[in-house]
Amino acid sequence: MADEKKLPFNTAVELSYLRTEEQQILFQYMSNHNMVPSMKQAKELKQISKEQMLTYSEIDQICMNESTEKVQVQIPAKKLKQYFPETYTKDQMEEIIFMLLASWAEREGKE
Repeated sequence: MADEKKLPFNTAVELSYLRTEEQQILFQYMSNHNMVPSMKQAKELKQISKEQMLTYSEIDQICMNESTEKVQVQIPAKKLKQYFPETYTKDQMEEIIFMLLASWAEREGKE
């Protein structure tokens, strides 16, 4: 995943210390929840792994704590570019996206 830029390199290094079985459980968790652990979460997972075998529920506990605090969405550039002229910059695309989100939220009665 680090090679494909789906997982930050330093986070991948921390997770590489997990046992193979733990990495498989974590990969399943990441797939199920469409998420990537933060560096802080990776360090916590590594620490628990040193003390005992990581379980799915322990991974959930660590990852849910932070994920409820911060939501981050990544949209591949390839998908975005189909909606914007080739000349648009990243900032221009973001501006349009946030304008559309604000309009949508207003229609839905959200602030």
